[in-house]
Amino acid sequence: MKKIMTVFALLMCMCAVAAKGTREERIAALEEIVTWPPCCSNEDDAVSPEEDVRLRYELTRDEFLQDLLTLAGKYDRNETNNYHRLARKLAVANVSVYGGTNELPYLSAIWHDAQDYAQREALLGAMLINSHSEDVFDIANEVLTNATTFSASLREAVYLRLGKYYRYDTTAVQEQKNRIASYFLSRVDLEREPIYAYLDRKVCEMFPSYRHSQRRRDNLAAVYDPTLTGAPKEVYEARVRDAQPVGE
Repeated sequence: MKKIMTVFALLMCMCAVAAKGTREERIAALEEIVTWPPCCSNEDDAVSPEEDVRLRYELTRDEFLQDLLTLAGKYDRNETNNYHRLARKLAVANVSVYGGTNELPYLSAIWHDAQDYAQREALLGAMLINSHSEDVFDIANEVLTNATTFSASLREAVYLRLGKYYRYDTTAVQEQKNRIASYFLSRVDLEREPIYAYLDRKVCEMFPSYRHSQRRRDNLAAVYDPTLTGAPKEVYEARVRDAQPVGE
């Protein structure tokens, strides 16, 4: 009986190892995700497609991180195949989900490379890892104060991500959310359209007193574009009217 139990235990171990598959199989499963048509995405799924792969192969988070790093390294910054590029971007984006501060140097090397098509994923990943610390503002400042190095879309992405942390991150302490609000307020005088429009709206939400302030009216005057016509002009004029003192 003891020998039978021993054999059974060995078989169970072998099945557990087999269930994890080879790294090549797991990488292939990850790459397959980027080929799925949008109609196959299910917003009601309890887990993401990446997490589904991890669970399917019974991997720990650290084991899965190593697979992600392997996939990210499979294709380089010079890759031209669109699916391969998407696979690398998927892997880089998830390094921050399954990794931590140890992965910051890796992500930093990518988001500082303007020629790397995974730059945005690496930048937002680094912000995610630091989302609950003051270090996230160091990243934001580096991007926002170096317009010649970082594109307008990346600068906008920084604000959008901070705004998302402020509004939707239920794990963030109020102190961090207050820092984000103060950071937005400190930047609203410095930005110009189209980024200013987003900041203007968010600061009005975060600081109700700003909505009808002289400071807001001065900022709106500073971003005025005399060439505006049609809908953009109407939107701008609506914001100017909204900024007027109550009762006027």
